[in-house]
Parts: sequence; C-alpha cells; structure tokens
Amino acid sequence: MIRNLQLFGPMLAALVMTTAFAASPAQASEGVFTWESGTAKLLLEQDDEEGANQATGTQHITTAIGAFQCELFSGQAEATGTGAEEITVANLTYSDRGRADSCSGSWNWTFYPNGCHYTLTAGETIGQTGMETTGTTHIKCPEGKEISTTLGQIGCIRIPEQTPTGGHIILHTITAQSGKNYVTVEETLSGIHYNAEGICGSGLKTDGAIASNFVIKGFQSGGVQTGIEIH
Repeated sequence: MIRNLQLFGPMLAALVMTTAFAASPAQASEGVFTWESGTAKLLLEQDDEEGANQATGTQHITTAIGAFQCELFSGQAEATGTGAEEITVANLTYSDRGRADSCSGSWNWTFYPNGCHYTLTAGETIGQTGMETTGTTHIKCPEGKEISTTLGQIGCIRIPEQTPTGGHIILHTITAQSGKNYVTVEETLSGIHYNAEGICGSGLKTDGAIASNFVIKGFQSGGVQTGIEIH
C-alpha cells in the first residue's frame, strides 16, 4: 500500500501540473509592427480598401459639447529599420468628403493639429480577435502647443498632450489583392481631457472619446507600396 502511494504521488503531481498548464490562458506578448526592408514611410488613411464600408471607417469624436463625424482621416509616419512597437504619426488631418478642412456635426468642426502628433503603441496582446491589444494612441505636442478646434469660425476646444485614460485598439493584418499586406486599426479611446472655450463653455472636461477605424500602409521613398504587418 505504501509503495503504491509512493508511485501514485509523483504521477498525481504531474497530472495536476499538466492540467493547470493546459487550462491557463495564452501568455500575453508585446505587439510589434513589422514592415519590408526599404520602407521609408507609413501612411494612415481612411479604410476604403476593396469595397470597405465607408460608414464603419468614419471617425467619431464625442465631447460634452456635441458629437462629430469625420469621413476621412490621414497621417504619415517615418519608417526606419524593419519594425517597431510604436510609430509616430504627423501631418494629421480630419475632414469630410468634398470638404477638405472640416467635419460634420452640430456645426462644421475644424481640426488644427498645431504641430501635435499621435504616437500609436501596439501594446500587449489581450484577446484573440485579430490582434486585440492594450495599445493606444498618445497625443504628443511641442512645448506650449495644443490641438485646437473650431465650430464654424469660433474657437471651441483645446486638446493638450496626453494619453487617453480608457479604451484600447484592435489590429489586423490584411492581404490586399495586390499581395501587399497592410494593417487595419480599430481604436476606441475614452477619458480624453480638453479645455472648452468660447461658445463651447469653459473649463477642463474629461469626457472626450474617439471611435476610429483606419489603415496603415507602407511605401518606399519613390512611392512603391511595401508590406506591413502586426505580430
């Protein structure tokens, strides 16, 4: 009896360890953007690829003052090496089709980056839907600068440098008909703080939110498209 227990003990311990390992969730890992050698820039733009639904690609911006929708979004990042955990996106624009400088909403809403840019971080994986991560979009600004907006021609809100306090992003690698991979980004950010001014009120508010969908593509300096993926 004692001998049987001595044999059974190690077997039971091994079974428990195996079961625990099998039941444990996949370990999280840091997401990383990778692109082909020779890629010089990354372009962020509206998701209009291969019949994409324009409505799902619309950028939705919500504040206490009102909600605004931008049909188009664009930005550009410099690319070095063959990958990075985050990319810095400059030359930010939000607009509607047929209106190069404004978006629709309560009034025509115009966005002025004033030298501010986005730093898009891939983050740590937390889900199995494509590449769901804890990544986010950080707002970075030169010293003394803020993103500003107007309703019509009147100042409305100013958005300082910050990291949104809520939300995360979902990333997917897509293979286009051209054979060149690109990345789709679905971001839902909340807790964005901003200063209201003029007709939009006054004081600091913390209820700003963005629900956004766009794509990231790679290009050589000569304009030839290259592949980019998320891992």
